[in-house]
Amino acid sequence: MTTDAVLAIQNHAIHSQQYFENAVSLLEQGEAAKAGELFWGSLAQAFQALAVYKGQEVKTHRDLKNLAIQLSRDLQDESVAIDFELAENLHFNFYVVQREIEDIVLVLPAIERLRRRVFSLIPPELIERRTSI
Repeated sequence: MTTDAVLAIQNHAIHSQQYFENAVSLLEQGEAAKAGELFWGSLAQAFQALAVYKGQEVKTHRDLKNLAIQLSRDLQDESVAIDFELAENLHFNFYVVQREIEDIVLVLPAIERLRRRVFSLIPPELIERRTSI
């Protein structure tokens, strides 16, 4: 793996963690739409890191979704696709705010679970240098 790829993985991991922490803070402040978008962003960054690790190019939202669907198939675990879908709905909530804080809190375990699962598929030594997940 190239140095650029390792740095890209680390940068995605850092952004994922930062987005997640900022989302928690916004959730505590009652900012449902912003928190939801950052939770989505934290998960999207995790999938971006996985894509770099796998040597796949992810340029669009659809590419992210296809990666999640393929991962769900590869792992033979439909919860990956389901959790992705739940998180994806937070992204759409940004444009048409329909979810309240309580709704986001209900989805939070799925986001945490999938984010950890995605990062568990990347060797820790590629991530650990600059962040901890």
